[in-house]
Amino acid sequence: MSNDREPVRILAHESVAEGITERLEAAMSRRKFLGAIGAAAAAAALASCGDKVYNYYGGASPTASTLVERRLNLYSWADYTDPELLAAWGDTTVAIYNSSEDLIKKLTAANGKSGFDVVVPTGMFIPEMVRRGLLEQLDLSKIPNFNQLDVQYTDQTWDRKNTYSVCKAWGSVGWLYDSTVVTKPIATWNDFIEAAKGEASGKTSLLDAPIDTTGLYFWANDIEWDNDNAEAMAACKSLLLNDLAPHLAGLDSAPQGVIADTPYALSQVFTGDARRCLLALKEAGQDVSKWKFGVGAPKTELWMDNYCIVKDARHKEAAYDYINFMLDPLNAARDAMFIGANTGTASLREMIPSELPFQEFLFFSPEELARMVPGKYSQGLDEAVAIHTELSKKTSAGTPVKG
Repeated sequence: MSNDREPVRILAHESVAEGITERLEAAMSRRKFLGAIGAAAAAAALASCGDKVYNYYGGASPTASTLVERRLNLYSWADYTDPELLAAWGDTTVAIYNSSEDLIKKLTAANGKSGFDVVVPTGMFIPEMVRRGLLEQLDLSKIPNFNQLDVQYTDQTWDRKNTYSVCKAWGSVGWLYDSTVVTKPIATWNDFIEAAKGEASGKTSLLDAPIDTTGLYFWANDIEWDNDNAEAMAACKSLLLNDLAPHLAGLDSAPQGVIADTPYALSQVFTGDARRCLLALKEAGQDVSKWKFGVGAPKTELWMDNYCIVKDARHKEAAYDYINFMLDPLNAARDAMFIGANTGTASLREMIPSELPFQEFLFFSPEELARMVPGKYSQGLDEAVAIHTELSKKTSAGTPVKG
């Protein structure tokens, strides 16, 4: 079988795709990776550019099986896989979604003809995807590297015995702020809300994800995160649409480019994206010491995204091979460094180079872990989506209030 590989392709709305492509090209340029070369040349390129993971382990490059046709249609989050790994695996087309809700809607509407092979939903959505018949039951014997996962990231409540899913990465939600603008330290979500309405008014972003924008209310008030609680959802709606909307500059799940170029001063962030924000600022020569990060308190989300194979996937054997490739400890470490999130392999901590900056975004303290709670899928999620949609319209329709 030929080792020639076509470029990674990105399918998204034109305005979104342009930014994603630029970031992928920049990432590949920074690492001097030649996407369509053989394994030996890739190893030499990686060694020549001082790649920390692969030089750390003797300069070995990622390799994929030659037993299957390496062709795959991946439907995932933006900037969520190291492009070098995608290119090293084979011929991959990547389409982008903004939320697991959008993913479910797309697959349901396609009625088995989406054309996608692998998707990466957040764990709480998997039972609903199974109920709708969207996912293949996995044969774990075809994913031998499943045994490389730490057992605490297997057999989750939303998918016992990993019948339909395998951990891709996990993390949490917190805040990132410019302490020269937000001068009062933020220690809780209520502090975040007050800063958004005060010093960071007009310079604040919330995540572009319904469960997380609405989750803010529940976490701030330290109450059960339950979208079926009608009274709490009404209060959540008032907080977001009446109190916060006039002060928001955007809804943004990957704000690193905006923070570096036309700064937000305060952002609700996924932990991995917070790390990438700081790396982008550091690479741009900016002072990162003024940026402060915190894991949400008194409560916040514990999310886990998972590899799943789409029901009746056209490239099913390639999908198994791809998942197994990504769970290889070296590749999982490489991906963790790129996305800034823990990829769940048991050996990850010992495989991450000690000089890697901002490791606190990969490995959390017991106190931080104690604040994290997983979401759950319920009928009330429809209301969360409705609130988020209205918030998005309010945020994009008018000029935010300036503090």
